[in-house]
Amino acid sequence: MPLILGTIALFLFAGAVNAPQQPKPGAKDDFGLAPPTRDELFRLQSEQGLQERLRKELLNVKNVEFPKDTIRPTDVKDLNAFFPLIVVPIPGQVCYRPLYFEDKRTERFGQYVPCVQPLISTARFYGNVLILPYRIYAAAPWRFECDNR
Repeated sequence: MPLILGTIALFLFAGAVNAPQQPKPGAKDDFGLAPPTRDELFRLQSEQGLQERLRKELLNVKNVEFPKDTIRPTDVKDLNAFFPLIVVPIPGQVCYRPLYFEDKRTERFGQYVPCVQPLISTARFYGNVLILPYRIYAAAPWRFECDNR
């Protein structure tokens, strides 16, 4: 218990010692880190006026250059908005590794017996578990099976 109280006190005093100090109102900000006033933030100004103001204010920092305005084409023929489309054909044959517990009728074609299908699927699964060693021998896992749809 004293260890927990000591730890809490240490964090409280460390936070008080290392707390960031707020700048005094009216103090000069040498680095420009003070947040802008409401009037500075929401002033209405044109693009050219903003560029001139930045050139004047940042004269001591660096040479401020803005890119030249470009004329955008207004004619629809000049605009090439879309890239050419690439068509990828769907292969007529699909190859895959052996599916030892596959039930093609129910999974692919949706053929099922309404009330008894869970029992049929369960019986088929456990039957496949019993003959799994033979199926692995007959269709090795490293070979491919191909389906011609």
